[in-house]
Amino acid sequence: MKLLTASFQQSQAITSTRAEEIIEHIKEGSSLRRQYWHDYGGVLLFCFGIVILAFMSAFAFPHTFGAVANVFYLLAVAQAVIAAPIMLISSFYHNWIVEQLVFQSLMSIVVMAIIFIILPFFYLATKKITGPIEFILLELFCVVVTVFGIYLTVKSIIKQRAALLQIPNPSQSPVFTKIDKGFKVISAYSSIILLLILVFKWLQKLFFRSFEWDRTLKAIGFTLFLSLFPAGLIYFIVAYSPMNIFLPLYYLKKYQSEYEAKYQISFKG
Repeated sequence: MKLLTASFQQSQAITSTRAEEIIEHIKEGSSLRRQYWHDYGGVLLFCFGIVILAFMSAFAFPHTFGAVANVFYLLAVAQAVIAAPIMLISSFYHNWIVEQLVFQSLMSIVVMAIIFIILPFFYLATKKITGPIEFILLELFCVVVTVFGIYLTVKSIIKQRAALLQIPNPSQSPVFTKIDKGFKVISAYSSIILLLILVFKWLQKLFFRSFEWDRTLKAIGFTLFLSLFPAGLIYFIVAYSPMNIFLPLYYLKKYQSEYEAKYQISFKG
């Protein structure tokens, strides 16, 4: 748990971006209570926008989108229920750092929920519009991208840990350099896989007159999104949210008085 026991001097390596964002809000002159509702209102409007789209899709494609729409409705209701504790927090806990913690937590929940909801849809859609050989090749591409996302997640955590604890960065060692080169080779072969699918489809048109260009492009597009979702979700949950959002805010709150003296500003609303 060394990540949570860094000194004030060490914490400055990762807190500057979040501190500057909060200071910018304070200097704008808006009240903290108004900022609570400004940030939460944006999240709530985003959720209701997604619900409206899901509602329209449920009518157009009831068998495919009905279940997805129901989940989005629940997400909107959950956001509305969260309004009550936010109102209490904004009334009794006047602190800009806490406001950012609340807002970033809400955003993280929304992003993760949307990814979990959309991922099965992309998987089923890709499976439906591709043949068995194409689907296997595209799934192989998904696996490669997901593994690469896991590697970037681990590398990001190691880099942030080294910056916080002010130790040499292991991600710059020869071992990681070799792994980077290996992934470059793998990515090149993954591109070849997509090219082979296009060539295979072109041969179908040439010899069997059964080429469906639009369907192939949709399959590749769905696959690109399908592969990015799990990789992005892993990176967001394991690396970006804790290391780039919550850990800096944790240290800003832990050493609030020191940072107030450093920036000559009060984080209290």
